Amino acid sequence: MVPSLRHTYRFSNSTNGNFSVTAGTLAGAIGGICTVVNSTLQCFASSVKIDSIDIYPSTGAQVTLNWQTGNTPFVQDTLVNDSIPSGITMTQKLTFRPAARTLAADWFAFSAVTATNTLFNMGLSASGCIIDMHVNYTLVGSIPSISRSIAVGVLGTQYYLYLDTAKDVNPVELPTTS
Repeated sequence: MVPSLRHTYRFSNSTNGNFSVTAGTLAGAIGGICTVVNSTLQCFASSVKIDSIDIYPSTGAQVTLNWQTGNTPFVQDTLVNDSIPSGITMTQKLTFRPAARTLAADWFAFSAVTATNTLFNMGLSASGCIIDMHVNYTLVGSIPSISRSIAVGVLGTQYYLYLDTAKDVNPVELPTTS
């Protein structure tokens, strides 16, 4: 039997903007082991389900999160986004859950989707927001995982990669590499 784990990963954005999270960046953010020096990180999760995402906005930040459906445009998380009128800032966390009929709504195997498939986009109008991602995932077993390219890595060392494709949403207090 393949173990299933639940974990909360914490990230912070170093710049403001719109950030795309793909299946590949999520696999790297969950973590992996450097298997080829300065080249390859083998991710240790083979499948994942996103339970929720908590975003603690920095002072003055506006936050949006849109889930990708796969074959149509993004589905805006209107329950949360509509509750924040333009020009109003929040001081407490905002919680987002994958919308029905989106790529992140259920379990998926990293090897079964294209690593570049976008799962969701976050719009963060200020740097320094804290993002807590609550996920369930399985370790590699009968379902293979994927690997990620890295520029710097020591053989056998565990790393946690950036959450987004622009490499601006980085893990907090975990060993990382580029």
